[in-house]
Amino acid sequence: MCMEGFFERETIDCGICTVPCVTCETTRITCLTCVENGLNRNPAPDCNCIDNYYGFEDTCLPCAHTCELCKYEATYCTKCYGTGEHRTSNLPDCECEEGYFDDGEDDCKPCEYPCVTCETTKDTCLTCIFELESRHPAPSCECMDGEFEEVDYHCLPCTWKCATCETTNVNCLTCVSANRSAPVCDCDDGWFGLDPLPECHKCHKFCKTCELTPENCLECLDDPHREDAPNCACIAGYYHDDQDSICKAC
Repeated sequence: MCMEGFFERETIDCGICTVPCVTCETTRITCLTCVENGLNRNPAPDCNCIDNYYGFEDTCLPCAHTCELCKYEATYCTKCYGTGEHRTSNLPDCECEEGYFDDGEDDCKPCEYPCVTCETTKDTCLTCIFELESRHPAPSCECMDGEFEEVDYHCLPCTWKCATCETTNVNCLTCVSANRSAPVCDCDDGWFGLDPLPECHKCHKFCKTCELTPENCLECLDDPHREDAPNCACIAGYYHDDQDSICKAC
């Protein structure tokens, strides 16, 4: 008689039982008792792991949520877990259809614009919409700085005054240079620009606003003792006080 863990062969010698059998008869896989009997295994003589589990050494471990049946490892499916919710039946991966991602549960959820394909989350893009356009690469897929996304989802250039913009080309989020203020990004009061050059230049100290040259005032500093624009100098009998920026009597 063979020892426990062995079976008697026709050649009258003993062959060793193999996992999942602890004891066996006739063949090495015709089990009498199973390893970890009752723990996610079918009863003897089968002793294989139940559906949705796979054998690893002498233990039955759960398959991934994508698999109804698996082998070797949790994600190597031999049958997919449902294919009605945008999941393919392509073995062994059972991946989601294009445009959907696996949320780690049972269903495949849709990717969101600007992703064509995504993974892990709806906005972690693998590929982007309109990939030939100048977009940041996946996973962000956003329009490049200096461009905005219009209603048909194409990236178009912002106006030259905007470093970044949104919705329209003139709705600036940030400006192309200092001394400009979003959303319009014209030069601030006291500064003038020579369009389309980005820099703003300081107006003369008499001017509230100016154009073309520092001395060509459009508006004067608020002061009743100044000449009208474009000169804006102090009237006779007054001088410009640099500290207070007003005209004071001589």
